[in-house]
Amino acid sequence: MPRKAAVLMVVGLLVAACGQPAVHYGQGELRQLTCSTDQFGTRSCGGLIAAPAGLTDSIHLDKSRVVAGSTVKGTLIVTNASGHSINLLYRGCRPSYGIALTNGTIIARPAVAASCRSAPLVLNRGETKLSMYMITTYGSCTSGPPSAKVPQCAANGNIPPLPSGRYLAVLDGLDLALPPAQPVPVTLVNRGE
Repeated sequence: MPRKAAVLMVVGLLVAACGQPAVHYGQGELRQLTCSTDQFGTRSCGGLIAAPAGLTDSIHLDKSRVVAGSTVKGTLIVTNASGHSINLLYRGCRPSYGIALTNGTIIARPAVAASCRSAPLVLNRGETKLSMYMITTYGSCTSGPPSAKVPQCAANGNIPPLPSGRYLAVLDGLDLALPPAQPVPVTLVNRGE
């Protein structure tokens, strides 16, 4: 695989069914978001784990009609109505988060930091705004024969854009104790449309 494609693997392409009732995602068009249980028995769907009481959140994107292959700025607005500050550190590590795109077949997930950062992620009472980005490419590509999940790399080694069409933008993370945000409809178009 060309080095540029390897460097650009910032999202994981994932198609899987939850198989059992999900804590968060897992129904309808979101059924592909993977649900798993870690060695401590914590259930996670789409990287989200059970949230403390009093938290709600919503995704806001700069655009909802996007040229496939581009990056879109977004904001996660978390409202803390618990009456006290909440630190989202999980087992001493700061959770990672981002925006995933799904169309019922494909899930393009954001890259999440696998290394443990101990910096706090404190949600004070009221609103906290967290900047995020949504990318609109596949998670990886191959220089060999393509498959339904992994397309052929572009001639220049770049990862190709997702197909045009309707998608849902959803909150995704790693050990992120937030409720699932309401999915946001996104339309991907080809350049020139």
